[in-house]
Order: sequence, then structure tokens, then C-alpha cells
Amino acid sequence: MSTTTSRGYSKAVDADNANTYIKTTLGATIDLVDADMTTALGQGRNLLTNPGFEIWQRGNGAFTASGAYAADRWVIAIGTSTVSVSRESTNVDAGSLYSAAVTYTHVGAGTMTLSQVIEDFAQLRGKTITLAVRVKSSVIGTVHLRVNDGATNTDGTANLTTGWETLSLTVAIPSNAVSVTVRVRFSVATCVCYLDNATLVVGAVAAAYTPLHAHEDISRCLRYYEVHGGTTGLQPMGYGGAGLVSAQAMLFAARKVGTPTITKNGTWTVTNCAQPSADMGHVAGYRLYTTVTALGQYLYYPDSADDTITAEAN
Repeated sequence: MSTTTSRGYSKAVDADNANTYIKTTLGATIDLVDADMTTALGQGRNLLTNPGFEIWQRGNGAFTASGAYAADRWVIAIGTSTVSVSRESTNVDAGSLYSAAVTYTHVGAGTMTLSQVIEDFAQLRGKTITLAVRVKSSVIGTVHLRVNDGATNTDGTANLTTGWETLSLTVAIPSNAVSVTVRVRFSVATCVCYLDNATLVVGAVAAAYTPLHAHEDISRCLRYYEVHGGTTGLQPMGYGGAGLVSAQAMLFAARKVGTPTITKNGTWTVTNCAQPSADMGHVAGYRLYTTVTALGQYLYYPDSADDTITAEAN
């Protein structure tokens, strides 16, 4: 790597011309490393949602059903084998708060995956991407990474130890890809495995995991799943006559990726009105409404953790 200066501008050039990244600046020091070395310019942006397995809005588990989400945006798929996925706070990677604990029971020719569909996959067409996940499995050779481009599966090598190690997989995404899904795949034998601190970046080199800011971490998750209620903070009230339908628009903290499914859960505390209902799901919010029982003041609110409204747009 060499640096040249012209009219106050510094320009770093890749000496081997394998991958050249050029950045100019005025009166500043440049720290530039090319893609054939450990870290590449522009590779720091993690494309995964909930990459550290820190957000578990649906609860701590155990999650056992195929098609169920465990940690936010990480969905289970199983065949003849069985699995249990839970939030874990003891067996975690260095500096991590939580990991995903996977108890996998191998049956016949069955497999299991914990997957994430990449929403903005079209921008990855024709590019090379690298997936990396920190894993700790009780049995060598039981877990590996997989990337699917809608037509082809590309598999990485399996774990080589029973301690924490980084599995990585580099894949060239075709220009006609119809989707991109990243997976952690289990097969071969029964094991207990912990998953943590995943990265997905554009480029041929795995990126070191950097925690997202807490606001960005939860905001990425809220784009797909959001919970209202569960406390006594939400208390719609008013005054009306019998049969009056009282409705209000409820706005999301984050705009959803598509029209969400809205579900009202639990038995709420109500005064002079029916149990509330929720409908008319929209990317920006939904309608919360009730019917007044008799003339007078009415009030309804959630009074326990299971009294919620959930919006799911996964």
C-alpha cells in the first residue's frame, strides 16, 4: 500500500492492484486497508437484523416449532429432527449479553436451520457477500453455515472444535437472484450449540462483530415485529352513550416492511365498555376500538404482561 500527495490531497492506492479502494481527504490522515487483507473499507456495515441475538420480543423460549421465530428475525425450520431454541445468558461470546441456545436432536436424515431472510436482497445481486457466526457446539462437525440465493444452496465447512469459534462463508450472489437467505444449519448428530455475534457484509472477508447501538438494534427488529401494551401505560378513555363505538389510531414506533397481522392478546381491564379489538393493520399503525356499554365514562387498559397488541410483518 502506498500513499501519494497532490495539492494537499492524500490518496492511498492498493500496491498489488488486487482490490483498489481510493479515498481522498484534505489535511487528514488516511487509514485504508484493501480487501485482500484482514479488513476492507466499507465492510463494517452489518446487514443482519438482531445480529447479536440480543432481542427476544416473543419471549425467552423454548421455541420448538418449525416456522416459529425465536430471537427476533431468526426463524426455525425443521424436518424429522427436533429442536429447542432459547435465550441464553451464561454461554455467550466475549462481551455479549445473550446468545441463542440450540438443543438439536438428530432423527433419521433430518436437519434443522435457524435462518434470516435478507429483505433488501436486490441490492446484493452480482456482489460477493460473507456471512460469519460465532458458534460453540458440544459435538465437532454438527453445525455449518448456508446461503441460499433462491435457487442454489452454498454450504460452508462445519465446526472444528467444541469451543467458541468463528464459522464464515463467502458467496457470490448471481445477478438474477430472487432472494437471499442466510442459515445456520444442523445435521449429522445430536448436539447442544450456542450461536452469537453474527455478521453479513459485502465483500470477500468476514467482518469483526461490532455491537449495534441499542436504538438501532431494536429499531431494525421493530420493522418486522412490535408489541404494544403489557403494562398499565396505555389507557384509552372517554365519555359516551350505549352502543357508541370508540376508536383511535395507534401509530407504530417503526414503519413496517409490509401490512402487518394485528393480534389482540389477553383479557384487559374494562370499565363500562367491551373488551377492545384491534384491526385495520397498516405499515404505519392500526385501529384500536371498543363499544361503550352505557351512558357515562368508559376506560380500558392492559393490566398484565400478556395483555398486548402484536403487529407482525415478518
